[in-house]
Amino acid sequence: MKIDPVELAEALSSRIAHEMVGPVGAISNGLELMHELGPEAGEDVAALIDNSSKTAGARLQFYRLAYGRAGMATGSIAQFRSAATEFLARNEAHTLTWPMPPVQPTLPDGAGRIALILIEIAQGALIRGGNIAIRLEEDGVFVTATGDDLTLGSEIRQAFDGGEAMEIGPSNVHAVLAALFSDAISWRISSAVESGNAIFSAQSSGS
Repeated sequence: MKIDPVELAEALSSRIAHEMVGPVGAISNGLELMHELGPEAGEDVAALIDNSSKTAGARLQFYRLAYGRAGMATGSIAQFRSAATEFLARNEAHTLTWPMPPVQPTLPDGAGRIALILIEIAQGALIRGGNIAIRLEEDGVFVTATGDDLTLGSEIRQAFDGGEAMEIGPSNVHAVLAALFSDAISWRISSAVESGNAIFSAQSSGS
């Protein structure tokens, strides 16, 4: 897959800005109301600010691990699980099933951030909400999205397949990054839609 680094950076910046503008804007609006109305602003405005600040914080932590160098380490699977849980908790339409077995599998550095991006892609496929189940094994990461009106866009599939003529934009840059991160550790991502489920797997290229 030939990637223009400028195009990739622009698309990623646009995606993160789009995802952050909502909660940050809500905080700003709430603070303006409190400034204008004072005590008359009421508890609803305070609740709006509190919820929006938590949403912004959860998204920043998630993106820090999913897209940044912080996501390279796999020393604590619980950290990735916590970030995913908080990320999805801000949207009641989506639930996460991520069991923590007594003995955690040994994964290569970078596998954690691939898992997070696949969760983000699974969430995007569940337009009306649903459940996202994740399983980590020694040979890979497996994510299943289950829900009504499940849609997996062709631009996501093309990103996983490494199409040469693919255009990179905010709607698929996370899938492009997942594919690049997987290539870096000799993994490959595959996807399928079966009986109302979207199934994603990131495994060793030899699996």
